[in-house]
Amino acid sequence: GCSLDGKLYGTAHFLEHMLFQGTEKYPNENEYMEFMSNNGGMNNAYTSLTNTNYHFDCSNDAFPEGLDRLSQFFICPNFSENSSEREVKAVDSEFNQSLQSDMWHFFNLLMRISNKESLLNRFACGNVKSLSNDNIRESLLAFHKKWYSSNIMTLTVSSKLGIEELEKLAVEKFSPVKNFDVTVPNLGEVTPFPPENLGKLVKYV
Repeated sequence: GCSLDGKLYGTAHFLEHMLFQGTEKYPNENEYMEFMSNNGGMNNAYTSLTNTNYHFDCSNDAFPEGLDRLSQFFICPNFSENSSEREVKAVDSEFNQSLQSDMWHFFNLLMRISNKESLLNRFACGNVKSLSNDNIRESLLAFHKKWYSSNIMTLTVSSKLGIEELEKLAVEKFSPVKNFDVTVPNLGEVTPFPPENLGKLVKYV
């Protein structure tokens, strides 16, 4: 279910989708994905309960430019109005597909029996209902500025290039990512499963 308390549940997931739709340096929609595909590679991303991961592979020759394209996700995303509506629908499509998945039913069950005050007890995927807001672009920009901070990010690179050259590339491409000195909240501060929620056998169909 979705809350209508003004919170845009699923924002982290929606933002993950939107970063693929162009940056100031590479403004064309789908340009990032096309670049990876045209250079013998692939790309993907996922949003979990605790982090968002972006990954790609491509030919060694294209690797420096691939890194540059990825780095722009964290430096100057566009969040164009044109792609927002379509990507909300893409998130909604993922949500509707999850309705047929036993894994997602089990995950939903865990959230439902967790402490209602905990950070686990929320709608994380997002859909059309939870992401409907006239100020969605401003919300994305605010979320990006708050949480896409270099001090809580990790970068891993692998290529035939030497370690010194890889380090130089990483520093060159990713140093512009801003550090907002974010402190990661204690996700277990409100215990997700207090004693009264434990020691139960739950059967579901």
